Amino acid sequence: FRFANGEDTQTTPVHSHRAKTEENDAGKAGVGKDGSEEVAVDKAERGEPRPEVVHISGAERLTKSDFDELFELRGLPDIVDFQHLSKTEVLCIFENAEDAEEALLGAQEGFDDLPEKAEQGKEKPAMWRARSGYFKFRQATTADVKEKKAERPSRPGG
Repeated sequence: FRFANGEDTQTTPVHSHRAKTEENDAGKAGVGKDGSEEVAVDKAERGEPRPEVVHISGAERLTKSDFDELFELRGLPDIVDFQHLSKTEVLCIFENAEDAEEALLGAQEGFDDLPEKAEQGKEKPAMWRARSGYFKFRQATTADVKEKKAERPSRPGG
């Protein structure tokens, strides 16, 4: 990934020590607990960069409002659109490449310095996952597309 200012950066999971890494047959490292990171790495290598979009894995059962709140607490740019690719992967679309770059760099710095609990006294799932290093952030590519659902057999008489 090359930023507008010319700097290069690698896809870096936040708190990568939390992710279990293994070598697979293809020689790719970075397979997470559920195997989703392997797919994410493969997609990142195949597609063209989408500089205005950030890919996040580890986002199961989270919504745009969860990430809006997380990014707001971190002081990161606003998400203008949000797309679920699968049960665990989402895309956060920003106004421009500069906002996406700022959001990606801010997310990769981590969330350890944010307040631990919400006003209600219970930490929200997105904050807990961010603080615990379960999210993997990277620049999205054109290969990051919604998973196609398996075709269901047609019902008789319908």
